[in-house]
Amino acid sequence: MWLNAEEPKKKTASVRSFINQHTCSVVTTRTLPDREATDRETTDREATDIEAGDKDHTENDATDNEGTGGVLTLQEGIEVHVAVCEPRDDGIDLELGQEFRTKEEAKVHIQTAAHQNCFEFDIIKSDAKRFVIKCRGAKEGCKWFVRVANLHNSDLWTVRSYIKQHTCSVVTTRTLRNRRKGTAHICASLLAKDYPGTFDTPVPKVLIDLVHRKVGVAVSYTTAWRAKREAANEVRGSPEESFTLLNCYLHMLKEKNIGTRSSVVVDEENKFKYLFFALGASIEGFRAMRKVLIVDGTHLKNVYGGVLLVATAQDPDHHHYPIAFGVADGENDESWTWFMEQLKLFYYETFYLVIV
Repeated sequence: MWLNAEEPKKKTASVRSFINQHTCSVVTTRTLPDREATDRETTDREATDIEAGDKDHTENDATDNEGTGGVLTLQEGIEVHVAVCEPRDDGIDLELGQEFRTKEEAKVHIQTAAHQNCFEFDIIKSDAKRFVIKCRGAKEGCKWFVRVANLHNSDLWTVRSYIKQHTCSVVTTRTLRNRRKGTAHICASLLAKDYPGTFDTPVPKVLIDLVHRKVGVAVSYTTAWRAKREAANEVRGSPEESFTLLNCYLHMLKEKNIGTRSSVVVDEENKFKYLFFALGASIEGFRAMRKVLIVDGTHLKNVYGGVLLVATAQDPDHHHYPIAFGVADGENDESWTWFMEQLKLFYYETFYLVIV
């Protein structure tokens, strides 16, 4: 039987419906080309013979090829190519009972591996107690699944459930490489592995190439810069944490350096305003220095800005000798006045002192 102009569309639609119900496959169809009128009779006989010979074992062929793929030939000159998905490993270095310090650390660990192995996942639950994800191909029947939960009476997170095998099509669950975007957390975790224990990491432009080469995702300059800051904070603490430790730091300076002077001033809202300290050894050594005191300031390049104020002297060989340090909110009359008043507290007995 020959197909007219309308029949190929109907046959294709019916075949696609059949395949969608039984497989997660990509379907391609082919209709017989028109031939000369003189050959039609011969072709009909050949098609009938093929149909009679193959009809009985078509279903068996598809069953025998399960898990390996094959070609299923249907009636009336239409061939349907069925691609059956093989189970595959997700490539993640993960196992049941594995522990993470935070939920974010577990999430970044899985995200990085997902980018490297070209698959995507959907977050099902994410709260203070659990983090549950499944493969984006779950609609195709993929069973890949991870559940990470918080340990009772602990800050640690552990892998509770894990199905490692994917049974979906990579084409369905993969985001195009040029559309996948990395996060600052992923970049920071990469820096922590390649540059452990240091905050002297590559500049953002170099980091962008490093992430693209190792993880296979694109990151912006801003994201790379935030990743550098996050990696540095992981090593030395955040600026906010540093401000809270100021009093403890100054206390230890006085304990280990006898004669050290220090002072911290806060504003009406209990926010940092001024800092001053001079080591006891520097104060004692000033007696042997030239009676010249040089003061200067420079702007700080950090999140909160500010100004670093410094007082130095000269030794007999004309070398710089640090005396005192201060941090202020800005280089203005008020901050300089306060800094000089702190210097005056322990240099008031010095005669013929020249301040530059």
